[in-house]
Amino acid sequence: MRTAVDLAHKPVDWATQATQLKEIAKVMIDKAYSQLPIRDGERNVGRVTEDMICTVLKGRDAGLVAMDPVRKLPKSGKPFEPIDPRTTEARILELLEGEQAVLVRIGKRPQDWGIITRADFVKRLL
Repeated sequence: MRTAVDLAHKPVDWATQATQLKEIAKVMIDKAYSQLPIRDGERNVGRVTEDMICTVLKGRDAGLVAMDPVRKLPKSGKPFEPIDPRTTEARILELLEGEQAVLVRIGKRPQDWGIITRADFVKRLL
C-alpha cells in the first residue's frame, strides 16, 4: 500500500512573504501550478493562488503588481494541510476532495517537505 511519503513530490516550491509576484508567476507558469505554499522560516503559513493574483491585478498596472511581494496581497490563502508521512493513498484522496493539495513532512530539516496534489492522481490516468 502506497503512503504519502511514497507519493509526495520533493522538493516543494515555496514562496515567502518577500517573494515578488513575478517570481511566483514564473514558477506557476513554468510548472503548471495554480498555487504555491507560503512559508515563514520553517512554518507553513499560507498559499498564493492564481485567483489572488488576478484580484490584485484589477485596476492596477501589471508591471507594478509584478514587483509586489506576497505580503502586499490583501490576504493569503489558508495553509495546505500537513499530513503524516504514513497517511494512506485512500485517505489522501479523501483529503483532496476538499483541498487542492496536501503537504507531507518527510524529514527533520526545513527543506524536508513534499507535496501531493489532485493533479498527481489525475495524471495517473494517462
